[in-house]
Amino acid sequence: MSRLDELIAKFCPNGVKYRELKDILIIKNGKDYKNLTEGKYPVYGSGGIMTYVSSYVYDKPSVLIPRKGSIDKLYYVEEPFWNVDTIFYTEIDEEKVIPRYVYFCLQKEHLEQYNTAGGVPSLTQKVLNRVKLPVPPLEVQREIVHILDSFTLLTAELTAELTAELTARRKQYEFYRNKLLSQNKKYAMKPLSELGEWSGGKTPSTAERKFWEDGVIPWISSKDMKVSTLEDTQNHITQKAVKEASMKVYPPNSIAIVTRSGILKHTFPVAYVPFETTVNQDIKILVVNHEILPRYAFHVIQGKGKDILLKTKKQGGTVDSLDFQKVLAYKVPVPPKDIQKRLVKVLDNFESICNDLNIGLPAEIKARQKQYEYYRDLLLTFAEKGNTIVTDRQTDRQTELNVIKLLQYVFGYAVVKLDDIVDFRNGKGHEKNIIDNGKYIVVNSKFVSTNGEVKKYSDQQICPLYKNDILMVMSDLPNGRALAKCYLVEENDKYTLNQRIGAFTVNRTHLISTKYLYYVLNRNRQLLRYDNGADQTNLRKNDILNISIAIPTIEEQQKITDILDRFDSICNDLSIGLPAEIEARKKQYEYYRDKLLTFKELQK
Repeated sequence: MSRLDELIAKFCPNGVKYRELKDILIIKNGKDYKNLTEGKYPVYGSGGIMTYVSSYVYDKPSVLIPRKGSIDKLYYVEEPFWNVDTIFYTEIDEEKVIPRYVYFCLQKEHLEQYNTAGGVPSLTQKVLNRVKLPVPPLEVQREIVHILDSFTLLTAELTAELTAELTARRKQYEFYRNKLLSQNKKYAMKPLSELGEWSGGKTPSTAERKFWEDGVIPWISSKDMKVSTLEDTQNHITQKAVKEASMKVYPPNSIAIVTRSGILKHTFPVAYVPFETTVNQDIKILVVNHEILPRYAFHVIQGKGKDILLKTKKQGGTVDSLDFQKVLAYKVPVPPKDIQKRLVKVLDNFESICNDLNIGLPAEIKARQKQYEYYRDLLLTFAEKGNTIVTDRQTDRQTELNVIKLLQYVFGYAVVKLDDIVDFRNGKGHEKNIIDNGKYIVVNSKFVSTNGEVKKYSDQQICPLYKNDILMVMSDLPNGRALAKCYLVEENDKYTLNQRIGAFTVNRTHLISTKYLYYVLNRNRQLLRYDNGADQTNLRKNDILNISIAIPTIEEQQKITDILDRFDSICNDLSIGLPAEIEARKKQYEYYRDKLLTFKELQK
């Protein structure tokens, strides 16, 4: 039973009372800040921090709730702040509720459902005051906040890691794409004008409702050009617009580029368009000829995008734009179609890994956010008085497994905390039970550091060990060689665990093999960093369990352990390894030594 389960069982076994917001906090309006001077206190609006001023309206923990605009975007603030009229702040009765607990509860509530306006989303104090939240005892609230804060931190860390990984993968993709596209020595270089037919578009009159209302024909503008392959457009026009405004409809598998937009300050947007479409006046579109594969044209234009932008961008002007005649004159390599096909296959695979929402990192980031919301909502779902609290642990396990499998599929490995995959226990003191010929070997630091050569015995198995337990030395002298050294138990009913030695039992054997984990943990660098070289190092349980473990697939783990087993044998096996080589060299030395020192005796 978890601590949260214990607290719920103790303080609210039959459910939790739900209270309206007006019973636990006061909602306050914001004020204009224009009369204030610049300062250190943040000014919040519905979109976040707007500026910093010299005064504040409130200096206690508060949840800020947008009144207009992004009403689902809440802010939790602990430092003094100012807020404008588009966002409420709250004075929270901390004798009843913990402010951060309120923040999490309101996130779960999805305040957008209380929108009172038909245009710009809006919330009113009257509506908000009637929103009901579960209010368990403060002890329960604290534990929930602790859990969710931990999960928030982990999610943020993983998101940052994944985002960095995504950036790295995109750079890798760009590197390989540029490498592939730079192999042009034996291929013809052709201007972009010769890849096919280039055309532009326009904007049908927005005053004519018949051109836009219930439109079904895609119409591309710069705001659609944020992804490399379009799935749809934000705006659509009607058949009447096509006919009466003389709009040209381009066939599927065209390539669109932006030629006029502020985004050209730093980016050259290129998109593959797999559907029929029209475009506006800021977009040029390429319909390739029969010699060119559309996906190759997309990849080569995107790959050369930075150089195209550099060489064709117009100087001056109020809006950034390209000299389209220079764009048309820009030359790219055009290999034979069979080469184009192979290039497309490779580059499409790279692009999928980077961007595909089904298998790529953006999906993992999104999945982690959903997972966080799932656990948050689960934690904050209390039964009212008379009902029971239900959790779905099987769903939790399945979610975990799916996430790990997804990471393994995409990257070849997943990263988890050691605590997620093992059960841990400490040893116990055996000093009073040491005898010369005991039945059980006492596993202490000397035993582990000598790989089982130095033994002490006990007639009592005070702390039993079992096959496949991994043992680790948790205490050592400065710069010692025993700290974090591991030993793998290979049989039952033989060992008993001494104090300051930790034992790990893998509880996710479908995800990680014991032998692989043994190699990962043995003298793990994440643990050795606690040795400052001056003081005795004592590893704490939490220090150990919080280290990160990379988990490739079970098949890959087996390959790794096979290699390490062989290497271990080469290093240590007296019959085949380095010791044997040393022994052979010794004999060789002795042979030559004796030969060199053997002289024919001088005859008298």
